[in-house]
Amino acid sequence: WGHSNQYGSYVFSSHGKLPPAGIRHAFPDLVRFWWGLVGSSKLTRWVERLGRTLMELASSPLSVRELANRLQLDEVDLLRDIALLSELGYTTIVGSGEKARVELAAPAFTREDVKLIEDAAAAVHRDFIATLEGKYHRVKEAYRETSPARNGIDIREAFNEIYHTVFSLGLEKLLERGVIRRPPARLDGGEYAIWVAEAKL
Repeated sequence: WGHSNQYGSYVFSSHGKLPPAGIRHAFPDLVRFWWGLVGSSKLTRWVERLGRTLMELASSPLSVRELANRLQLDEVDLLRDIALLSELGYTTIVGSGEKARVELAAPAFTREDVKLIEDAAAAVHRDFIATLEGKYHRVKEAYRETSPARNGIDIREAFNEIYHTVFSLGLEKLLERGVIRRPPARLDGGEYAIWVAEAKL
């Protein structure tokens, strides 16, 4: 399971197995944790800046100086941001000295990328709905035998559990078939994917 939150013009997401401590070392999970320590408006502005930093790297790696100029940030402030982003797995620094470049280590999707993905997802969604409609009677038959059904709970109210089970089984099949890669093991002990996307206008 995962989390997504929008901070200004950017949506940060994480999805996969939680670490033993129960909080992913990623956004938006850390922001939710930090809200109790710092005002949410300050955090939102800062995480939006991190999103802008990542999106600047979406087209190509950049030197710290180039990136600082594009973002109009002090280089030392940017280095602090990059250090955190690198520790969390969003960026990496390749090379050293003047030739060092900051590059993405996690997906950063532009609005155009998001549109392409949504179009592809809509086509898959249509096929999924057609399949579900053709087999929905089997779901209803199975549901009739469950405790919620015996207690008068409508299937529409309990469908969230059914959806999550279908989603989980589907995800495992996609992993088995190599359609998607199993999320990497993280330093915090979790196994999850992270990404950022430009929010819709």
